[in-house]
Amino acid sequence: MFRLRRDDRLRDGEIARVPTTDLDRHPLADGQVLWRPARVRRMLAQPKYSGYQVFGRCAARSNRGRINPIADWVWSRVQAHPVLVPFDEWHETQLVTAQMQQRQAPGWDRVNAAAAQRGVQLTTVRESDTHILYQVAVRRLVLPRGELPAAVADEVIAILQAGA
Repeated sequence: MFRLRRDDRLRDGEIARVPTTDLDRHPLADGQVLWRPARVRRMLAQPKYSGYQVFGRCAARSNRGRINPIADWVWSRVQAHPVLVPFDEWHETQLVTAQMQQRQAPGWDRVNAAAAQRGVQLTTVRESDTHILYQVAVRRLVLPRGELPAAVADEVIAILQAGA
């Protein structure tokens, strides 16, 4: 997964499809059905794969648990876990991810482009103050109003690529 991000510049949803095609080789934990883009994103950001223990990754008491900048993390002096990905490769993956996020188009633009590319459209069925129910081919999707988070856009695009 790290190599796919670093070398091939694949997005979370594209990377998630790779292990999904071979679940014998890439098993999931009990109760999980699919590799999801959010799971891939968390794995790629996990510094323990580099062998180090890290403290202060999340703002636990403030900022509602959001991830702190890497420069603010406190790293163990020695490796505390088995090294699955050498540190320099882990760090390069973080840089590639940051570059990809900077030039990523807004969520709705990406979803609409993916729908147009497949010749389908999102048709509004019903609306509330906070969400909109869309019909896409035979599927219905409930999406938030306003800015569409990147993770949600990735999931919708994956649904569209799977044939809606």
